[in-house]
Amino acid sequence: MSLLGARRPQNKMWEFIVFSLWLVLILPALETVLLSPGRQADTQGIRAWFMLILIFVSALNVILSRFWISGILVGLAQYLLVNPNLPEWAHLNERFAGQAMEAGLATAILAFLVAFLIPKPNRKSLRDEDRVWLDYRDMFGGMWALRIKERINTSATMYDWDLRLTWRGFVTADGSQLPDQLPAKIEKILHNHFYSLMRKFVPREWITTRLQRPDSERLASQTEHDQA
Repeated sequence: MSLLGARRPQNKMWEFIVFSLWLVLILPALETVLLSPGRQADTQGIRAWFMLILIFVSALNVILSRFWISGILVGLAQYLLVNPNLPEWAHLNERFAGQAMEAGLATAILAFLVAFLIPKPNRKSLRDEDRVWLDYRDMFGGMWALRIKERINTSATMYDWDLRLTWRGFVTADGSQLPDQLPAKIEKILHNHFYSLMRKFVPREWITTRLQRPDSERLASQTEHDQA
């Protein structure tokens, strides 16, 4: 959930939102300890649905990146670990409920192992913008990637740019592959707009390490200068 508040400078406020969500999650336990010692915490009703939605959203954000296998495993691990606190229709059969905790921990460990062991794709042959885009998508997940994609394509349509941003990279407005050398005006507009959005999430150094063409690095630096 913390990734959903990664945009700067709003990321500072998002820390309080995540903390508030954490308080909501532990509220049943606090109520039991302070008001009804010895009783089992009541996590049904809206609280159970709230927890289920959090699991779904956090897993989906990872599933929409190249770490989709880990995303599925993380969602499954959370489902197993907190299963008694989910809506009743989502409870495991009594036959399997006793092993849910062990299975959840094992699945969580497997999810992290898969994320670390999955080969990193070789993107050196891609355009600079595509390399930055795909690495960003994998780092911040699908939710923010969809938002950036929407912003780029809305601006491209509004200003009649001959390019669009797809899930796999930039293409022309009709879906064709971009030429190796874009017109200088279009390339400058693309870089200024795209990199200005990227700088709301990552530092300039993160971007420049993924650039190979000198003009790309120069325009990325110019974007930061213009923002300052």
